[in-house]
Amino acid sequence: MNCPRCDATLQEMTVKQTPVDRCTQCYGTWVSARALSMLIPGTDTGRRIVQQLDRVVREDHHFESRVSCPECSTNAVCIVEVRGVHIDYCTRCHGVFFDKGEVGRLTREHRRAITQRLERRFRDSTTESGWGLNQPGLHALLSGLFSTLWD
Repeated sequence: MNCPRCDATLQEMTVKQTPVDRCTQCYGTWVSARALSMLIPGTDTGRRIVQQLDRVVREDHHFESRVSCPECSTNAVCIVEVRGVHIDYCTRCHGVFFDKGEVGRLTREHRRAITQRLERRFRDSTTESGWGLNQPGLHALLSGLFSTLWD
């Protein structure tokens, strides 16, 4: 297969015991729909992601792409925005192409959103035993813990 971005060779590599294809020139990564479901924990998480991407395309919240799908060789690839990152998504075979650095940006955005959500929950709630969860020091402690675990 060739890279949809620069037409260089895609080389198969293994990530978490799952085969993905990385470009030897621009370092983008093609992830097939099957590999996507294997990489993401949860029995139906991969399927839900594909459904969400399909919904975004159906609702016309996407851009047309000028690249061909490296897997099914069609022009069914469109650009979908996910958390501020534009990814290439094939509406036919449901594969995803990530440019270099996009996976890292998506991961950071996801972690930031989770941390903010947890901080809001802890700030807005207290326990029955009187332990106030809205103490400023607790926010810093939790933020530090989450950033340590995810970095």
